[in-house]
Amino acid sequence: MIRRRSPVRGRMACLVRAVPVLLVACCTAPLPADPQVALEQARAAIARGDRETAIADLEQAVAEDPALLTAHRWLSRLYADKGLLDQALDSGAAALLLNPLPADKEHLARLLDRGFPQSMALRTPDAIPLQKTELAIEVSTDRLASRPGPWRAFFFVADGREASARDPKFDLPFDRAYHGYVLDPANSRWRLRFVAHYAAAAGAGRRELAVNCTNLLLRSACLCQAHLGQAAGDPKPLHIWLAEGGKPGAESWGPNIYLLSAGAAREPAEWVREMIHEYGHAALPGVNHFGEPEPWANGRLGEQLLSRWLEDSRASGAEHPWLAADLGALAGDADRCLGEFVRSGLASALLDDHSAAGMDFYLGFVNYVERALGDRVLAAAMRLTVGNTPRAFVLGVQQALRQEIGNGIELRAVQETLGSSPHWLYLPAGRWAASCRGGDAGITFNGRTIGADACDVGQVAAGWHSIALPPGAVVTFTRVAG
Repeated sequence: MIRRRSPVRGRMACLVRAVPVLLVACCTAPLPADPQVALEQARAAIARGDRETAIADLEQAVAEDPALLTAHRWLSRLYADKGLLDQALDSGAAALLLNPLPADKEHLARLLDRGFPQSMALRTPDAIPLQKTELAIEVSTDRLASRPGPWRAFFFVADGREASARDPKFDLPFDRAYHGYVLDPANSRWRLRFVAHYAAAAGAGRRELAVNCTNLLLRSACLCQAHLGQAAGDPKPLHIWLAEGGKPGAESWGPNIYLLSAGAAREPAEWVREMIHEYGHAALPGVNHFGEPEPWANGRLGEQLLSRWLEDSRASGAEHPWLAADLGALAGDADRCLGEFVRSGLASALLDDHSAAGMDFYLGFVNYVERALGDRVLAAAMRLTVGNTPRAFVLGVQQALRQEIGNGIELRAVQETLGSSPHWLYLPAGRWAASCRGGDAGITFNGRTIGADACDVGQVAAGWHSIALPPGAVVTFTRVAG
């Protein structure tokens, strides 16, 4: 005979079986942290010499209660004992901002005597008792690889503070420095980007030069980050040495930029050119392919890209004495190189040429990618390039454009002065459609008119294609499924 279980009894059995599970879940759930308990645990750990446990307890305490003054104060001293100066400064600054006591100010000053931090929390600079100059750089373009900004930077004005150092190449002595920071939007921390060294004995003119160099380089760093994203710049800070000897000019040596014969007069535009040329060597991917005018092309590329980006953001740099200068010669050099590339196309033998003409051709191609295809494509191409030849960069551009298929590949008319010269675009194999906006005429694809409105381009072989694009026009290519 089959026994039927009572529905009520069955439900009770299910509940009884569930109770232990619920009890286990309740017993294993973490209890809310009590910052005061964590603080007392840290006190006990310090007393028995267990600094690692004390730091962990204090970090928990300030995570639960950011206004716990004692925890910040103890953390700063424990971090300092371990040589973690950035964290020590952040915690010391947090304590000082909560309650500015003389002992905390002295502690912060002692930390700065050991060196300026590589990075700082967002509010840490507010607690440091040094004058600072703040910058906000506007970026006026709609094709950024990163967010539009404004980008924030500042540098400490520490004229009365000793900053003894000797440069690594000439072993010259310097006793003053400006420290320039850029706000990293990814983690809202200030990152040290530049240290400009000078000698106080050289006088007020040298101090002013250090200010101008730091200001310009901070602007350049922000613009590179905005236009090129993470493709731009080295995480280690650059050191700028205002040296007295040598022929007037600038040179790079590892993570160092030397301004030689710094006391010699230059026109403002020449100061800008020297600085952004050397910063180009530091911040932009290099092509080491040429015999003349120099092996690496990224110095001239820095001149060409940054001069235009600085011009575009001129309104937010109006107070800089150098940025009132006419940078047209640098922009003209970029336009000339751009024209050389567009007229020749990637089938040109100049792609493998090692002469100055080959460098012009390569620079024209990079400028073309930035203007016709946009910052996002240029940034991706720089990131994806494997090797340091122009051909390697071409492959990087092709890979970047493959990644754009899902968004549609957008091509813009680069400049009216190119006349009837074609634009060049790489398309992966497939069936493509095109839509054009702006301009007063249709477009041609490999010599075939395809009209100004949405149209079917047809089956396309993978490769670079010649496209006639009227001034002011933008054409978007979309790959058609099936």
